[in-house]
Amino acid sequence: PVLVREDYDIRFNWYGGSPGDGIPNDNFSIKWERMAYLDGGYYRFVASVDDGVRIYVDDELVLDGWREQPVTEYSAEFFARPGHHKFRVEYYEEGNVASIRVRLERR
Repeated sequence: PVLVREDYDIRFNWYGGSPGDGIPNDNFSIKWERMAYLDGGYYRFVASVDDGVRIYVDDELVLDGWREQPVTEYSAEFFARPGHHKFRVEYYEEGNVASIRVRLERR
């Protein structure tokens, strides 16, 4: 990835622009990582993205939309035991519009 960030919310629309200084408007990637506590139970990630996205929980791939595409919404459900979990979201932008929005819902 060109940029590694920890943001409280992953909700960005750069339109045709760049996510940061020195990063081109197209052909870039970003990785977000964080640890968070979850109560036990079922959860669902919902991602709306233009172009590619992958989401991992404890290094296990739970959502895979890694392709060039217009804005597309994905969702993936997973079970979590109570405790701290590692989350990783990977994103890439091929061209034109650059946007990503990810949310986590308890089921």
